Amino acid sequence: MLQKIDLGREAIDYIRGQLSDGNALGDYLLALPLSESSVATIAPSTVDTALLHEFAKSVSLRTGVSIIDQVRARIVACIVAFLGSTDENHVIFETFLRQGDANLIKNQSPYFTTESTVYYFANRHIADGPSLEKMVMNAGNYPFVAALTSTETGSNITHGEELSGPALSLLAAHSDHVLVGAYDAEGFIVWSRPTKEFCS
Repeated sequence: MLQKIDLGREAIDYIRGQLSDGNALGDYLLALPLSESSVATIAPSTVDTALLHEFAKSVSLRTGVSIIDQVRARIVACIVAFLGSTDENHVIFETFLRQGDANLIKNQSPYFTTESTVYYFANRHIADGPSLEKMVMNAGNYPFVAALTSTETGSNITHGEELSGPALSLLAAHSDHVLVGAYDAEGFIVWSRPTKEFCS
């Protein structure tokens, strides 16, 4: 059984480090009021919570318990729920891909570009569990960075679109939740705005 575990403010420095190692989206997300909000992870109830405060270390190597499949499925379900609440809600994933990369054709995930850097995205109209799980897996580069955000009313991102830096910055500023990879790519840490609940 999975549970949501509050990590406290000690996880903020880890999140900042992961965002700093990311692309432009990560840089823009650093402007959020990270230290004013809650940070949590999702893990099986059988895992000692003390292990979850060592953010860079594998859980499975220390416990013999593999958590990635369960945790990824729960994170995807929570993203689907977020996207389903309004037409404007989007999730954006950083990738290591560049415009023109052959993997874009192979992965077949909706994307946009900013200054030739590729970002996967989804909204309620182009999101389902299997396609989102594929995006999470394909975006699982180091570091994993994702933003659950919203566009202006009536506007949506379109597949293959080129977004300007200021447009990406605005999407970052509207983020309700930020996910970064943790536990040696076996899990995620989630930052949420004070008034927002992720995976309730």
